[in-house]
Amino acid sequence: MAAQDTQRKLTAILCADVVGYSRLMGDDEEATVETLTAFRKVFLLGIENHRGRVVDAKGDAILAEFVSVVDAVNSAVDIQRELAGKNADLSGERRMDFRIGINLGDVLVKDDVIYGDGVNIAARLEALAEPGGICISRPVYDQVEAKLKFEYEYLGEQQVKNIAKPVRAYRVLLEPITHSQADGNGELAIPAQSSSLDRPGKPSIAALPFNNLSADTNQEFFADGLVEEILTSLSKVSSMTVIARNSTFAYKGKAVDVRQVARELGVRYILEGSVRQGGNRLRITAQLIDSTDGSHLWAERYDRVVEDIFDIQDEITKEIVTALRVRLTDGEPALLFSRGTNNVQAWGKCVESHQYFYLYNPADNAKALELIEKAVELDPTYGLAWALMGLIYWYVSRTAFAVDSHRALARALELEGQARALDETNPWISRLSIFLRISAREFDESIAAAERALALHPGSARMRHTYGVALFANSQPEKAVLMIEDAMRLNPHYEPSYTSWLSRAMDAAGNPGKAMEVIEAGLVRNPTQFGLFFNRAAILARDGSASEAKEAVADLRRNNPNFRVSHVDQFLTLRDQEYADTIAESLRKAGLPE
Repeated sequence: MAAQDTQRKLTAILCADVVGYSRLMGDDEEATVETLTAFRKVFLLGIENHRGRVVDAKGDAILAEFVSVVDAVNSAVDIQRELAGKNADLSGERRMDFRIGINLGDVLVKDDVIYGDGVNIAARLEALAEPGGICISRPVYDQVEAKLKFEYEYLGEQQVKNIAKPVRAYRVLLEPITHSQADGNGELAIPAQSSSLDRPGKPSIAALPFNNLSADTNQEFFADGLVEEILTSLSKVSSMTVIARNSTFAYKGKAVDVRQVARELGVRYILEGSVRQGGNRLRITAQLIDSTDGSHLWAERYDRVVEDIFDIQDEITKEIVTALRVRLTDGEPALLFSRGTNNVQAWGKCVESHQYFYLYNPADNAKALELIEKAVELDPTYGLAWALMGLIYWYVSRTAFAVDSHRALARALELEGQARALDETNPWISRLSIFLRISAREFDESIAAAERALALHPGSARMRHTYGVALFANSQPEKAVLMIEDAMRLNPHYEPSYTSWLSRAMDAAGNPGKAMEVIEAGLVRNPTQFGLFFNRAAILARDGSASEAKEAVADLRRNNPNFRVSHVDQFLTLRDQEYADTIAESLRKAGLPE
C-alpha cells in the first residue's frame, strides 16, 4: 500500500446492525426488506443531520464517521428514539432493533474507506449493546459525559475478540433515571447508572481492590482475597446492598475518583485500602468514604502479624456496619463473623484456586484443583476448601472435560459430605449441595436448599444466581430469568456462567431470539465459555438451517472435543425431560456424535 494512497486521522466511528436479521429474513424476506429500507432512511438522515458521513451501508450493517463524538452520540440517540417509535407500530415478531457502537480512535483511510482497530472496537461495542441500545467506549464517554444530558451505565472492562487490551465500555441510557429521595432512615440514594442497583432504604457499598504495596507481586491474590472475605461477611447482612468484588475489578491498579466509581456502580459508600506484607508482618489500611460529599466515615491502620488477618477482616466489617448504623437482626451477628479456617496459608490457596476455577477450561481447572488440594492438606478442617474442590469435580462431571464423568460426580458427592460436616452454613457448601441435588434429579430438594441458602445470604449475587439455576432445573424458566437477571444487577461484572444459564432459561421460556442475543454478547466477552457454545448449538440445531446447525456443532466440538449426545442429560438435567430430549435429538441430527 503506497503511503501517498493512505492517510491517518482521529475520528468518531459509529457501527450498527440489526438484531436477529437472519431470523427476520427467514420468516418473511419481503417484509424484512421493506422495513429495513424504511429504517435505513432514518439512519442515513440522522447521520446527515449531525454532520456525519456514511462510509458503508450494505445489508443490515451501517458504518459511519463523525468529526465530533458529541455529534455521533446525538445522532445515535435521535436514531434509536425514532426507530423505537416506528417499532411500536410493528408486531413483536416483526420488530427490527438496531444495536449501535461508537468509538473514538485513530483510523487508516484509503479510497474513502476507514480501517483499523478504531473501527474494530466500534464493531465490538455494537455487539455489546442491547437491542435498540447504544454502547460507547471510554474515550467517547470522557468527551460527552459533561456535554450531553444523558446518563450512562458503566459496563466494565470488556475483553473483546481480536483486540489485545480490554475495552472500557458504557451504555447510553436513553431514558432519564428518576433519583430516589431520602427515606425514613435518612439514606439518600446516589444517582445510579442503573436504577436497579439502587435499593431504597438499604445502605449500598462497593469495595475497590486493595492496593498491594508488598514487594512480592505474587501477593496480589492475598489483597484480593481480603476484600472478598469482607464483602462476603457484609453480604450476610440483609439490610445492606453489597456489590460483588469482581464488579470493581476493572479499577484495579488505576487512580480513580471514588465519586465517579460510586455513580458507575450505583452505590453510596466506597471501601478502599492497601495491604503491605513483609516477612511475617502485615500492614493494612482501610477507609470508608461517603461518595455524596467525599467525606471519610471511618479510617484505620492495622499493624499486625500475618496470622491476625482474620481478626482484621472481622474488625473492618464491624467498623463498616457500625459506621453505617445498620441494625443487625437476630442471628445475623453470628453469621456475620463466622470463620472457616485459622490457617492463613490454607485460606490463600483457596482464594487463588477460586480465581483459576472461574476461567472454565480444563487446564485452569487442573490448576485450581492442585491449589485446593494444597489448601486441605494445610487445614483438613477447612469446609470451604472441601466445598470448592467438590464444585470443581461437579463442573468437570457436567462438561465431560474428564474421561470418567461418573467418577467425578461421585467424588463431588463425597466432598460435599466432608464439607457439610465441617461448616453447615458456608455459602459455597450450600451452592455445591444445590447443584448436586439437581444432578441427582432431586428437584424439590434443590429448590428447598436454594431457598434456605438465600435466606442465610440475602445480599449475595452468587446465591441469587444459584437459586435461578435451581428454578431453571425445576422447569420454571421465566422465574429463573428474573432471578438470574437480579443477580447480574447485583454483580454487574458477573462471572461467565451467568450468561450461560440466563440464555438457557430464556430459550426454555420460549424466547430463543433473546437467548441468542445473550449468547452472542456473552461470547464477545468470554470467547471460550463452553456453556454458551452448547446453548448456541442447541438453538440452531433445533431452529436454524442445516448449515447453521452443522457449523454451531463444529464450534462446540472444537471447544470441547469430548462432548457427546450421551452427555446432554448430565449437562442439561431438567425436570421437564421433554425439553432436554428435544435438544439432544436436535444435536444428534446436526452431527454431534453419540
